[in-house]
This record gives sequence, structure tokens and C-alpha cells, in this order.
Amino acid sequence: MGKLPTPQPGQPIDYQYINNIVNTVNELYAAKTLSQASDDSVQTDSLQISAQYKVVISNEKVTPGFVKGFSIPFKTTFQTNPVVTITAQRSPDTRNEASREVAIVIDNITKTSVTGQITFIGTSTGNATIGLNVIAVGVSPSKA
Repeated sequence: MGKLPTPQPGQPIDYQYINNIVNTVNELYAAKTLSQASDDSVQTDSLQISAQYKVVISNEKVTPGFVKGFSIPFKTTFQTNPVVTITAQRSPDTRNEASREVAIVIDNITKTSVTGQITFIGTSTGNATIGLNVIAVGVSPSKA
């Protein structure tokens, strides 16, 4: 990225000069974005894992498009926001078409919890019991 020349008093600001300013700002933004990437490597002895199962819908009648929010506290606190993976699990007593097709969206991850929504995306109606398997991996606060 080159240094932009300083305009002289009375110099007209033309297309090329404005174009150079915009390109330089875009290059700075791209460099800043790359430097803030969260692709950090951490030694495994600095990590902790929180794994748990929580029922979020218990024998409730669900219809296509039914949405239910969830908030799941971790069993431990992390130094920074962890990486979280969530999968849905149907209960054996409600394995019907209504509980077959769900989508999970994570809304927010903090050092202590994860929140989100489970949406029924199928076309059937029925009762469902759905639990979430939650795995959070992050830096242990004792490794600060």
C-alpha cells in the first residue's frame, strides 16, 4: 500500500485522487479484518471442554414453523467465548414426523452460556421432546 500524496492548496480533487483514497481505505479495512480473525491456535493443555445434554422441549405440541428459544449455561466459565456445537436429539417416546425436522440457530455465545432457537421445519404436527447436545471448547480461565 503506497503513501497518498498530500493535495496542494487550490488543487482540484478529481476522480483519480478520490479513487486512490477509497482504495487505500479499503486496503486498510481488509488488513484490519484479517488481523482480527479468530483463528487462534491454543495449546491443548490451556483448553477446557463443557459437554452436556439439556431437554428444551418436553412433550409439547409442535406445528410447522414452531419456534422455541433456549438458554443453556455452561458447567464451567471460559476465559473467552468458546467454540460451541449443538445437535438436536429426539426422545424415543416422541419419534414422529413432527419431531424429525428441526433447525438450530445459535444467537449468542458468552463465557458462561449459549442462547438460540430451535425451529420445526417439517410439515407435520404432533408432540415432541427434543434435547440438545452441547459441546463448548475454549480457553480455561486458569490459563489466563
